[in-house]
Amino acid sequence: MEKKESFVADALKRGYKLGFTAGGDDHFGIYPSGSIDPDNGIYPPGIMAIWAKDLSKQSLWEALNNRSCYGTTGPRVIVEFHLNKHFMGEIIDLNEETELNEARILAIDIISPVMIERIELVRNNIVIKNIVVNSKNAEITHMDTDDFESIALEHSTKEEMFVYYYPRIFLADNNMAWSSPIWIIK
Repeated sequence: MEKKESFVADALKRGYKLGFTAGGDDHFGIYPSGSIDPDNGIYPPGIMAIWAKDLSKQSLWEALNNRSCYGTTGPRVIVEFHLNKHFMGEIIDLNEETELNEARILAIDIISPVMIERIELVRNNIVIKNIVVNSKNAEITHMDTDDFESIALEHSTKEEMFVYYYPRIFLADNNMAWSSPIWIIK
């Protein structure tokens, strides 16, 4: 029932800048995201979280447009993800921050109501670090020292080179969370 090359990972590889959300409208019910909901016999919906300045419509839409959001399969997890001083969803111009050519510091802070089993740091659809946590809180820092040119992907329009990062968080009871990526473009 899946259409080849129609996943978020495929869009990211082509250079699309997407914010990650979660919901329950998949039309197929083929990907379980937790226990079956006994009231309606389907899997429970995911939850989207937004980092907004306040709860006004304008602030919420601004945060969504800036991809300052993340999704979980149900647990109300708090996730912060930074690359140097930049927050999830941001697009960083390498011409303005040339120090990112050689090293990038990734920082993840998580508070969870359920056990955080492990965290995968993803760069360009490849897991570059797998961290076992086994706690309800995590503060992780990782320095990526691979040269930008050696890891960069080419945008589908051939107009830019880019690298993106995001954490994939594995939680107890087969639950997960994903932060929106951070991109570096040249």
